[in-house]
Amino acid sequence: MVENALRDFRLAGVDLGPKEKTRYCEIAQRLAQLATKFSENVLDAGRAYTRSVTDGAELAGLPANAVDRAAADAREANQAGWLFKLDQPTYMTVMASAESSQLRRDIYEAWITRASEVGPSAGRFDNIPIIAEILPLRHELARLVGFDNFAEYALATRMAKSSKQVLAFLTTWRAAAFRRGATSFRIWRNLRAASSTRGTWRSTASGCRKAVSRCSQEALRPYFPLPKVLGGLFALIQRLYGITVRERPGVGRVAPLRALLRSARSKRAGRGRVLPGSVFARRESAAARGWTNASSPNPYPREQRFPWRSWYAISPRRWVPDRRC
Repeated sequence: MVENALRDFRLAGVDLGPKEKTRYCEIAQRLAQLATKFSENVLDAGRAYTRSVTDGAELAGLPANAVDRAAADAREANQAGWLFKLDQPTYMTVMASAESSQLRRDIYEAWITRASEVGPSAGRFDNIPIIAEILPLRHELARLVGFDNFAEYALATRMAKSSKQVLAFLTTWRAAAFRRGATSFRIWRNLRAASSTRGTWRSTASGCRKAVSRCSQEALRPYFPLPKVLGGLFALIQRLYGITVRERPGVGRVAPLRALLRSARSKRAGRGRVLPGSVFARRESAAARGWTNASSPNPYPREQRFPWRSWYAISPRRWVPDRRC
């Protein structure tokens, strides 16, 4: 533990000279700003896109819950028909289940071109300039603390100690997975050839799973309601680590940080912690979620408002030291 702590200090530039330390702080601060902006662009690009459907035939293959959600979004936007927004649940459902190749194509193109110079929102939330600035800054940061490149710097706190180990692992994994993958690909190719519509890999792979297991994700959904899933997760955490997790009702997205910390400190010292949790896709803009403040250059304003749906109180039997790999 002491070795890991000393390593983290060195990675943070604690043993650099005054000039190098100043430059390290400047780079770290700029990288944090760029990372925040990068994420905001991806989220806002997804929020800006919608796909309207007026022909019910385009909905063939989609599960009822996805169709109902699209209908509700269309009513909210005062539009006729159905409206698909670009969040991950919608993307995964459309790509796996929709029979309409045009609907799949539109959603897929919008998804993979988010925050780029191409696609439906080309140039509006372009992350290319941000990437171009991040790469040299990362390289300079790594060189300041004695690494040849940023890959080596990033691996200093991980189980793999070099990029060669990472590549060796990927090569070994590829060999182990190739045989099973080849079998799945043959089934997929046969299903694609027999299908009257040209599906994507994801949509035909869904059919492959149905053919092999005679089951689908939508058929399993009723057996895994959210309360049961969370209960199982928290029971497993308690069994493995002796940590009890329970939901704190009444603490929502408008709870300011200071009030939350004051509530946490009111418990006996060392006996309670709080954990934010969100299990639903949020479609607000980055500014609406409270991640940014238009009146302040600081991306994390003092009265930060958290966008989480729920807060959980954690009561540990004992705290285990952080053993980073």
